[in-house]
Amino acid sequence: MNISALAERIQSIRTTDVTDTGAGLIVRDSRTPYLKLYIHPAGVFRSRWEYPQPNRRGRIPGLTDADLATVAEIPRRTIDLGMFRLPDDLDAATEMIRRHLDRQAFQIAPHRLHHPMPRRKVMEAYRDLTDDLMDRKKADRERRIREQRAVQARGGRKIAPESDREPSADELERAARAARDERDRDVRIARNRAAIANALATADGPSLIAAFVIDELDLITGNTAVFHVEQRVDYGSHDRSLIKEAAVRLSSTRVALTTENRERLEMVLDTLLDLVNRVPDRVLAAKHMSRRAYAPALALIAWWLKRSA
Repeated sequence: MNISALAERIQSIRTTDVTDTGAGLIVRDSRTPYLKLYIHPAGVFRSRWEYPQPNRRGRIPGLTDADLATVAEIPRRTIDLGMFRLPDDLDAATEMIRRHLDRQAFQIAPHRLHHPMPRRKVMEAYRDLTDDLMDRKKADRERRIREQRAVQARGGRKIAPESDREPSADELERAARAARDERDRDVRIARNRAAIANALATADGPSLIAAFVIDELDLITGNTAVFHVEQRVDYGSHDRSLIKEAAVRLSSTRVALTTENRERLEMVLDTLLDLVNRVPDRVLAAKHMSRRAYAPALALIAWWLKRSA
């Protein structure tokens, strides 16, 4: 394989940096700074996460304390993703490299796979996440409505007329408070997404989704009984009885969904699908699972929406 020509093509990928060592190529991606691809002239490449030793202050750039604790447990601070053979065609080889980098950037990085939080905390994170996502959706909708009304009030002009009026102190304070609230919400969303993703990346991740479904059912039906259903989730278990229970409860409960209920369930389904797809392939393989294991629990939400259409 023409390594120099391949290097030029890989370099054209916006996020990559390529080093020609003379014995092959080393490819880095700005989205995954601790992932390296070693490409051999024979047409194979090895993909590996490599973490350096902490600096004198005990830090590794870009990693949190929880990330550092996870890295400390990784043998030799290296995770080998395996060796792959490249197609002979340069375009096809470049596309294979690009897809591999995209997939690693999309899935949860090894240092982000922390020990899952206690189940009760995960359920709290789920409730906070769904509430925050719905609040953000509502705020975005209200912002678009205000913008449309402003355009209509100006006779269709998209640029506001010049105004000499300075905003009042109250208006400035409200705007600053809204900006702070939005930043805080985004931080909470990222933190809670990470907590749920780590819990889903366990053997009983599918049952956790079933627990979320039952929680949504209780919320919509106004069931005030406390079942502590999350206590039946065992991170090390492959028991799927909770999925069957969620299916039985859904099929035996008839409740009309409001527009807001439907929006919430659609958002829940989209969010959980995204998080399940981010569970690393190597994690699933280590737990003798496939991504299909999550399908029955996710299908409950889709079935619920379809039944109530």
